[in-house]
Amino acid sequence: MDLQKEQGEVRVENQEGLNEQDELTPPQSAIYYAERNNLVPTDEDGYRGKIYRAQGFEGPLSLDELKARTAIFLRETRERQNLSQLEVASLLGITAQVWGRYERAVSSLEVTRMIVLCEQLGCNPVELVGHVAPHLFGSSKEGADVRIELARRLSELPDEVCISLLDMVKQIEKLNKQVPRR
Repeated sequence: MDLQKEQGEVRVENQEGLNEQDELTPPQSAIYYAERNNLVPTDEDGYRGKIYRAQGFEGPLSLDELKARTAIFLRETRERQNLSQLEVASLLGITAQVWGRYERAVSSLEVTRMIVLCEQLGCNPVELVGHVAPHLFGSSKEGADVRIELARRLSELPDEVCISLLDMVKQIEKLNKQVPRR
């Protein structure tokens, strides 16, 4: 048994003697964490245990829906760059057949390959994640759309402008904290 001290708590890692069902049942501390962070248990095809997910303004999207949205983003981004599946695949060091599986939501891109793809196609990772999981950017579709658009526009500005904007945002936050709430 390996003990690890983290944030003032003692956690037990690599618990020996647990059967598979025990490992799939979250410990009470994980359930408390999920409750504090408004995560809800979901059932997913191909998974034995529950996956705790954010509700979001669309409800918790299935992993298949997230994969389908990723596929749409990949295809649309590739088409905006006027590239064929073969061209994108060759830039990524994979076959067109493998790339086709990504665009058909049969397979999922690894995060590292997704980063390389963003570099190659000039897409902003915030746009990608925003397209797939907009609930991560706001409590409503409108709020998420605004934040994603802001992030896209910020990524196109020169560094010195972003530095000035961040200073302005910090000042706004400071003033906002000083205003009494009604």
